[in-house]
Amino acid sequence: MTAQAQTLEIASPTGKISPTSELESTIAPFIADKDVLDIGSINHVFLSKNRKRGWMFDFLLSQAAAVQGVDIELDQVERANAAGYPIVHGDAETYLAGRQYDDVLATDLIEHLSNAALFLAAARKNLKPGGQLVLSTPNAFCFRELFYVYSRWTNDPPFHAQHVCYYTPTTLKALAARYGFRESGVFYANVR
Repeated sequence: MTAQAQTLEIASPTGKISPTSELESTIAPFIADKDVLDIGSINHVFLSKNRKRGWMFDFLLSQAAAVQGVDIELDQVERANAAGYPIVHGDAETYLAGRQYDDVLATDLIEHLSNAALFLAAARKNLKPGGQLVLSTPNAFCFRELFYVYSRWTNDPPFHAQHVCYYTPTTLKALAARYGFRESGVFYANVR
């Protein structure tokens, strides 16, 4: 089942339109007033870059009933904690929270993981019965990326050097199904 998301411009906590506003409006219905476990919360570097360009964690705090973050970058987690953010140190592939959540959210994370299967198994354990796993990942096969591949005569889409795998809706659905997840929809959002 595939659906095109309707998007709206969502202002960041600073009042400016966020570069991630389409992604925010796409995930908002899934996380609104829910107890959310956010895996990969830091997004590479805390504060210096993220808050200026639209940090997803700030958005989650404004929409969800409660949010617990997890990230593997210990020094960045410590900086976030010092600033008052509820983020703990943990590995996305093995993190078990000790309690269950309404939603597990992983935005632009799965393409970085060495073992996505371990992550999906851990995510399943962190969810309440009937809970949702909400994922976002770059679309390496969108027209823009395919144009880059074509114009450069290469098979390598121009993405972040730390991406180890690219997913299509079909391959991600097949992988997730192995861990008891079923697709409830595929949505597309631009991130500026």
